Amino acid sequence: MSNKLDRRSFLGRTTGSLVATSILPGDRRAAGSAFEGGMPDAELGGGDSIGPADPVGIFPKPHEMTESPGHFLLNEESTIILPGAPSETDQRLARDLVEELSDRYGVQPRVRHENSLPKDYRFILLGSINNPLARDFCRRHRPDITATNPGPEGYFLHVDDHSIVVAGSDDHGAFYGLQ
Repeated sequence: MSNKLDRRSFLGRTTGSLVATSILPGDRRAAGSAFEGGMPDAELGGGDSIGPADPVGIFPKPHEMTESPGHFLLNEESTIILPGAPSETDQRLARDLVEELSDRYGVQPRVRHENSLPKDYRFILLGSINNPLARDFCRRHRPDITATNPGPEGYFLHVDDHSIVVAGSDDHGAFYGLQ
């Protein structure tokens, strides 16, 4: 018998306690937990949920966090969008997210190239303000994301029923937002 683990088994074993606390349907969470009474959850394909991260458990601690209503259903219909001419960083972020979601949850979102923000389907957008789609999203939704705001390696995370957006002040910020 081999003691070798594939990537999925390794992730499953090493993140078991984190997953157990963050991917439980709301009715199975213990009363008094960090997630009780928090913002609505993101749902995974089978109806499992991802609760909002406990701000104390996020490192580094966010400078600002605002909870909002809504949830994003994450399943095989979910789509990661890239600009028509994506940067190497944009492509790597999308590839990393597809791999992570596939390994951890068995969900493999599609990746599409777009020249503008989609209106007819739900999407996931990752990138720095140099990504034209992230820049357009920020312009439309008024988060003031620039090279200096929220600062080097900073990012903005937005989740609603239609989109998940990670917009970084720079490439490092987009990467940290994906974490």
